[in-house]
Amino acid sequence: NFPRIMDIGFTAGMEDELELIADNKKPWKQLLQE
Repeated sequence: NFPRIMDIGFTAGMEDELELIADNKKPWKQLLQE
């Protein structure tokens, strides 16, 4: 899965998801299920 982690689109999307969690706009457990 290393190429997936290095994919700019995946990394940017993950950053956006983590920001939503930090702002309490998305439950962290939901991200883990995805």
